[in-house]
Parts: sequence; C-alpha cells; structure tokens
Amino acid sequence: MKKTVFQKKFFVIFALILTSFLAFQDAKAGSWKIETVDSKEVVGRNSSLAVDSNNKTHIAYYDSTNKYLKYITNSSGSWKTKSIENMGEDPGSGGISIAVDADDTPHICYRISADKVRYAVKVSGAWTAEEIDTGHEGCSIAFDSNDNLYIAYQGGADLRLKLAARPSGSSSWATDEINSDEVGDVSLAIDSNNKLHIVYQDQINEYLKYTTNKSGVWSTAEVINADSGMKKLLPSIAFDFENKVHITYTSFTASQNEFKIKYATNLSGSWAREEIGAGAISSIAINNNKVYIAYYGPRLKYANKNSGSWQSEIIDSNGDTGSFASLKINSSGKAFISYFDGPNGDLKYATNVPVVQASIDSGIYSKAQKISLSSDYTATIYYTLDSSIPTTSFVQYTSSIKINKPTSLRFFARDSSNDQSEVQAKQYIITPTPFLYQANAIINYQNGKVKIYNNKRKYTGKSFYPFGKNYKGPAVFLTIGDPNNNQDGELVASTRSQIKILTKSGKTKYKIKTPSYRIKAADINMDGKEEILVGWKNKLKIYSGRKKIASLELNRWIKDFAAARLSNRKKPNLVIATWDDKLAIYNYRNKKFKLKKTKNYSLITLQAIDINNSGLDRLVVRKNNQIKIVNSNFKTLYTIKKTGILTVADLNKDNKLEVVLNSFGNHFLSYQKSGKTFKKIKDYKLKGFNFGGRF
Repeated sequence: MKKTVFQKKFFVIFALILTSFLAFQDAKAGSWKIETVDSKEVVGRNSSLAVDSNNKTHIAYYDSTNKYLKYITNSSGSWKTKSIENMGEDPGSGGISIAVDADDTPHICYRISADKVRYAVKVSGAWTAEEIDTGHEGCSIAFDSNDNLYIAYQGGADLRLKLAARPSGSSSWATDEINSDEVGDVSLAIDSNNKLHIVYQDQINEYLKYTTNKSGVWSTAEVINADSGMKKLLPSIAFDFENKVHITYTSFTASQNEFKIKYATNLSGSWAREEIGAGAISSIAINNNKVYIAYYGPRLKYANKNSGSWQSEIIDSNGDTGSFASLKINSSGKAFISYFDGPNGDLKYATNVPVVQASIDSGIYSKAQKISLSSDYTATIYYTLDSSIPTTSFVQYTSSIKINKPTSLRFFARDSSNDQSEVQAKQYIITPTPFLYQANAIINYQNGKVKIYNNKRKYTGKSFYPFGKNYKGPAVFLTIGDPNNNQDGELVASTRSQIKILTKSGKTKYKIKTPSYRIKAADINMDGKEEILVGWKNKLKIYSGRKKIASLELNRWIKDFAAARLSNRKKPNLVIATWDDKLAIYNYRNKKFKLKKTKNYSLITLQAIDINNSGLDRLVVRKNNQIKIVNSNFKTLYTIKKTGILTVADLNKDNKLEVVLNSFGNHFLSYQKSGKTFKKIKDYKLKGFNFGGRF
C-alpha cells in the first residue's frame, strides 16, 4: 500500500481543527514561565522533548522553512541550536522523537521524505545519522534502565508495526515485525521492569490498539477504541507506579468536523475511556501517580485529573498556539513542555514555576500562630520575618514558623532548574482580644434551666440547672467565657451572692464567693487568658480563676461595663456606665486603672464589638427603644431600631461578629454590618432569656 492520506494529515487539516474549536472555556493559567527558544524563520512543528539527569532540556523539531531536522538544548546554561539533516517535506505529527541515555546523550529518530526511518546521535559534540529502515509515518524512541535503545515505527512496504533494538554499547540494529497490522501513529514506553509497551493506530480498521512484551513475547493487540466513524490519532503513552498504562490520543469525527482529546487506562484491569475536551495533538506524563496532559485546544492547555474530574488550564493564550506539544515531568514534579507557536512560526518552551502557599493567611490573631509553607512541587523555600526581600542567601524553610508578634513574612521558592516563584508577603498581627470566645451557640435560660441550641435553633440535648432545680433565690446573670483557659467555653453564672463556672454539661468547675450585679468575661490582661469582670454597687473586681487580681472603686454605682480596644490593639480600655448617666473610660495596664476621660451619656446596657475584624472595637449601647453602635467619642455610626437584652455573638459562623438582641415577644434577633447599615440576618424565635455562647 502507498502512503496514506494521513501521512501529511496535520499539515493539511489544521484549518479544520480551528473551526471545530468554536466553543471552549478559558481557565485561569497557573504559574508558568514561557520562552521563545527558536524564532529563525518557521520552526517548531513536530517537536519532541526530553529532560536529562541535570534537568536540562533537549528538543528535536522541524524547520519548515529550510526543511531540516533541528535540535536545541539549554544544557550549557543558554539555548543552543543545531541543524542536523535535511528531511525534505514535513514529516507529519509523530515524525520526530527524542530521548536521552544514561550519560545524558541525545538520540533522535525521525522520518524523511524519502520514506526512510533515520536515527541521529550526538557523539563527541558532533551529530551522526544513519538509516534504520523504510517507513512512512511516525516513530517513537526510548531507553530501558540498562541503556538499551528501542525505536517503534511504521516500517516496510506493508506499513507494519516494527521495532528496532540496539543493545547498550553496540552499534548494530536488530529489527523485528511485531504484528501484521497496518499502522499509522505509534508511541513507545518502557516500564520499570524494562518491558515494552506500544500504542498505535490501526489504519485499516480505524482502531486504537495496544501491545506489550511483558510476558516475554509480544501480546495479541488489544483494541482500546473501536468507535466507528472516528479516527484515533497521535497516541501518547505513560506508566504509573504500578506499571498501569495511561494513554492520551486525538479523535477526529469527520462527519462533525470535531477533534477531541481522549484518555484511556487499564488501571482497573480492563480498558476505560474518558473524554477530556476539544483539542488535538496531546502528550501525557505521570508524576506521583497523577496524570497530566499537554495539548492544543487551540491554545496550549494543561490538564490533570483532580477529585475524579478533568481540569484544564491555559498555559499560553497567544492565539493559535500550542500545537505539537511534548510534555515531560521530572521526579520533583516540574513540568517541561515544547510546542509550536502558529501565529509567529516559533518554537516555544514552557515550564511551571513553584507556587508557594502559607497555611494561615494574613490577619489579626489573638494568639501565636504556626505558619507552614509548602510548594506545589519539590522546591527550596526561602523566607524573611523582617519585611526584607528574601534571596537564596536567606533562611531556608524546614519547619513551621512560630509567629508571636506583629510580623511581615516574605517568602519564595526555587526549584532544581533555578526557576523561582515571585516573592509573596503575609502580614500577621498578634494581639490578644478582650473577647476570645465569639459565640456560635445559643444559650437559653428559662425557669432556672439552661438549654443549649445550635445556630440553627436545634436543641443539642444539653441542659442543666446552674444553681439547682429548686433554686428560688435572686435573678441569675449569665455569660460565656474561658476562665479555665482550656479553649472550651464555660458558663459563668452569678447570683447576688456567688459566681459559678460550669462546663457545657453543667458540672461546676469552681465557685467565687462574691456579690455581683453584672458579670463579663474578657481577656483584660491581653495575655490570651480570660478573666471574669464582676460589677457590684460602686465596685468593679477582676478575677483570674478564683483569685482577685484587681479592683476599682467609684463614687457612684455601676450600671454596666465593657472591655474594649478603642484606640490600641494591644492596650485595652474599660468603659463603665453608672446609674447617674455618666460614662468613664479607663486605661487598664499592669492590673491598674487610670481614668482617661468621662462623658455624660445615658444608656441601659453596654457591649463591645469589632465590626471590621480590625482588632479595634466599637461600643454597642442600648438606649431606650433602639441600639446604637458608637465610636470611642460616642459618635453614632449605626442605629438598629429595635431593643432588647443585648449580647454580641457569631451565630452565623462567618468570623464576623453580630449584634444579638433578646427582643420582647419571644424574638431572638441577630444583626450584622452590611455596607453602611446593620442588617437583620435572622430571627431565632426562642422563648426565655437567650444569649450567644461558644459551647
């Protein structure tokens, strides 16, 4: 049989490919470094890429202007090109294949227009070439772990699947006809047991087939895809850790003028096929058992299978670029791709650049944080903690970084090819907050009994009587805190004569025998541990555990109070409202109070809230029939036209505090800042006294 119509198939039908890609979805490109490595005239078709042991790249490709086989490498540190041999007409996709041996010497197989399969090798700095056999289509070259060389190709007058082998150290070839199929495109790969695997196009039946010699002899070819009316073109083969076969290929349905990238694997023991998307001319590689595919679509695209589905990104969006892609991935996970830039007629080259992630994002945190840095593939990470720009002479990252003070962390990564990521910066502010426990549960108190609900108003099954089922004493005041500093909220319950600290199951941890009218829990010492603030008559007392650590006596009775960071994230204030409509703001330092200013201001109850997650608080006051959010000068910023028993919580669990009102008429309402107003986001509709708590 003479040359098939597909001998020059992609030289003829690229225009058809473009028309079949009228609809495609662009994806955001990852971090890639793109270079034009040869732009002399029209070069870059039929590219084939290999990576040596030093992570240097070797590319063989076709010079369309001068009709030469060309070779380029960056093994010396810069790109150097060489024209090897006149090939005549375009060899067609798959007509060139390159591999490197154990000494990093490049070897190339290729087809020339005289229907010959040729082989070239670089010896002592010079290229030599010889004929292997007659052949009309492509070839594929590979080495086993013993440095034995193999070339699979379409050969002979009958276009059979053939294999040429040359043992390591030998200069002679042995050729063998594998089977009698009339083949087109072929792809050869060798597994970790040095067994050969070939996937190829059966041109008579238009099948995609696979054969291997892993049993010691060449197997009967298995049919991977026999769909009628569809060409199966340009296969590419690779292996995972278990030597399971993974294949990508192009399907062309002439009736629909449609090109698709397909994938097949025998991972389960039988062949399974999937469609990746519109595209043509693909190349497959595997790293850490993850499959990656580079293809033309009609831009250069890169696909991988993540969580059971294929995801692709555009690497080069420069118009009709990305054909003749050849992909390799080294043991570190770095990808190398050569491809043809159609609009400019250039050979281009893309490699991924490390992407570094910090385990914790920039922000304000109440306690020291441990930051882990990780790269998406093996690379060395460098960092600084003083805002300076890191270089490779700075500290290498080896373990998590403890941040216990305001810090500007800057970092980048460099891989084994000396490609590096951009320097990133993260800002961390470590400042203990007076309100460690932002509530995300609802604490309901009714008839002496505490019941705990989640933020969907569902009863959790936890309930108890904080002062016993038969308690008949004065009214009970409740708050939530962490006075045990165990990262698990406790209920702080008080009567006029004592305070109890209880677990969420109702077990009493300890008691404080002191009279109280108002109680709050806050980290007033700014040391990451919560204290209990107790108001009674004209006295304010602060307890750390059972121990009283500070007290303040006023000349008027206390109505309410709040701990807040009004102007300094690290230095808290105490805002105290008295029954004669006075406000006093105190600085609290080293367990001592210092009056900062006073103001005439009427309110009923008082809380503090960090509405912007900035580390600074605003005050929430209940005045008559409305709630106001005010600044440190008591200028009104927001107004909520409702009233009720006031608390602050994060019932919405979005790390944004809410103003929560136990309104009259069995309504439990939460409000949150939305633009220039506070918007009601939910009514929990619970009877009794309710407030937010983190249980």
